[in-house]
Amino acid sequence: MVKKVLFVIGILGNGGAERVIAALANRLIENNVEVGIVTIYSTRQDYALNSKIELKHIVANNKIKIIRPIERVIKLRDYIKDYNPDCVVSFLADVNIHTILACRYSNIPLIVSERNDPFQDPEQKIIRKMRDFLYNKVDGLVLQTNDAKQYFDLKIAKNVARTVIANPLTPNLPYFKQGIVQNRMITACRLNSQKNLKMMINAIKNVNKSGIDCYLDIYGDGPLRDELQNYINKNDIEDKVHLKGFSKNIHDEMINSKGFLISSNYEGISNSMLEALAIGIPVVATDCPIGGAKMFIKNKKNGWLTSVGNEKEFSSAIIELLSNYNKAIDMGKEATKIRDILDVDIICQEWMNFINGVIKGR
Repeated sequence: MVKKVLFVIGILGNGGAERVIAALANRLIENNVEVGIVTIYSTRQDYALNSKIELKHIVANNKIKIIRPIERVIKLRDYIKDYNPDCVVSFLADVNIHTILACRYSNIPLIVSERNDPFQDPEQKIIRKMRDFLYNKVDGLVLQTNDAKQYFDLKIAKNVARTVIANPLTPNLPYFKQGIVQNRMITACRLNSQKNLKMMINAIKNVNKSGIDCYLDIYGDGPLRDELQNYINKNDIEDKVHLKGFSKNIHDEMINSKGFLISSNYEGISNSMLEALAIGIPVVATDCPIGGAKMFIKNKKNGWLTSVGNEKEFSSAIIELLSNYNKAIDMGKEATKIRDILDVDIICQEWMNFINGVIKGR
């Protein structure tokens, strides 16, 4: 049985991979596993951690920017050697590359986890090729979806252990209660091109043109915030669509809305989508690669799935949701069944089983 685990991540900021690491680390500590977390890009921390977790921040501050990745790898290698865990677990492709290089020629088992669509993330093709090559050097690989696993089945050696483990849900989520009168839709995501928020904004405009009074609150921050605000202004829908920034009470916003939207061009598995489903708020999502949405949403049974980039389908699904809201509520109740399979203790046990299997195989 594993007794000491070290997680590696870029930052502990507000992100899906970061939330998963925090949840796993806190649960492992409660199960008497010694846990460390090392960040390699920033000292930012948005998630609460058990005080017994050792948190280390590696700072690369060489004046020559191109030297900093080498500095990170060297400092990470030295820290891993000093910490001496039974297993290292790294999240996100760019971080995984650093960690693989840092762990070379050590006897410590290394597991890496992909959290996005490997066909499209990272954006630079050369980095994707480097990742695919270096993943042959790891002991284990954790994917979020079967589609992602199929990609790597064609790219890496068969002796690399691999498994699919979904994201755990945040504990103690509330349940949706029908009561709000206003047709208020929400989303929660990073404001970047991957999320295709302009299509979502267009869809809300279409819903209002159809005669249904509808509002959208967009929670989250990111590089496209100013561009999106300009787009909202240009389309004269400032009174219908609002950029709300980051919310620490997003679950309260969910239960005070009529529907949750996600319009991504690609995703791993959206944590906010999973939480919306588990809460029971009706969800409209794009059936985007790398297959996370279709793993948990059955179209018109527990939510709506629409084709990627199809503004007409996305608009029609929102109209259907609002026009037959009693049915939407029933679909939301059906979606809450994912609580039974994504409980944090169940997911943590899946991770423990895989980690122990990798160590034993080593």
